[in-house]
This record gives sequence, structure tokens and C-alpha cells, in this order.
Amino acid sequence: MHSTSGSLTRSPVGAARDPEWPVIDALKLVVELSFDRPLYLAALGHVYGRANRKQDALGVLDKLTQGSDVRYISRFEVALVHMGLDNKEGTFEWLEEAHTQCVTRMRSLREALFDVIRSESRFVDLAQRSGCQYEEYRCSAAALAANIDSDAPRTAIRDWIEIVGRWLVRRWKEPLGFLA
Repeated sequence: MHSTSGSLTRSPVGAARDPEWPVIDALKLVVELSFDRPLYLAALGHVYGRANRKQDALGVLDKLTQGSDVRYISRFEVALVHMGLDNKEGTFEWLEEAHTQCVTRMRSLREALFDVIRSESRFVDLAQRSGCQYEEYRCSAAALAANIDSDAPRTAIRDWIEIVGRWLVRRWKEPLGFLA
């Protein structure tokens, strides 16, 4: 049944659907089902930013930063939301902190999601200090450029769709039944 309050509880479809960005609905569901796990909150905040829903993205950013009082929130997750908001200074500030804390997700810098900042000299320096080879990034960027659509934000979001899909199938297939 659909809830009139906008909650996604017991329903794979939210009351406030976005036909332009269906991944938002999927991420809202994953965030709720994961009990606001920071990884998925960051993904939602990133997508909100890319979809020009700045207030929603800032709300997720607040939730992440306030949540760090209660549990560990990776600096990497906060950087992802800043990157979605196209805030390069904030992105690099939080990525630097994540590097300082030896966050293991720094290996994700190889993913196409980071192509929007890959040309920055700060990114190359950070990637090298994180133990990632620059040649790998160049190959990733070239591969993406060969297959990129004219709608770059949606292309970058495909990585999140894949992550969300794998997580949903792995974690919630049996309990929810609607994914069977």
C-alpha cells in the first residue's frame, strides 16, 4: 500500500516520485531499508546535488555531519555529497581528511563517478598519495569519454544505480518479496 505521508515503508514506490530521476526513488528506499546507512545517504545526497535539488542535498549533508556525533561517518561520504553539489573546495577538503584517516574507500577514486574532478591537479596528487596509479585514471576517463551520453549527470549516476541494485538484491530480496 502506498503511504500518503510520503514514507516508503511497506511500499517500493514513494508518494513523491521523480520521473526525471528514478534513481532518487530507489535510493530513498535503500536509505530507509538500511536505517540511514551513511554509504547510501551519501549516494542520495550526491544524486540530489546532480539533479539540482540543492536543498535536499544540503539536508542529507546536515544529516551526515550531525550523525557523526552518534556513529562513525566516513569523510569520504561527506565528500561525495559535496561533489554532487559541484562544490570542488568542499569535495577536496573532505577527500583530504579521508586520506589522512586512511579511509579504505579512497580506492574508489578509480571509478567513473570521479571523472568530474579527475582533471584537477589536486585530484591527481591526492590519487597518487592514496596509492592509485594515474594511468588507471586516464584509462577510466578515456573509456567513459568513448561511451558518454550528452546527458553527463545521468551517465555518472549509473554507478550509483548499479551499487543500489546489487545491494537491494543481496540484502532484501527475500524479506520484501517485490524483488523476486
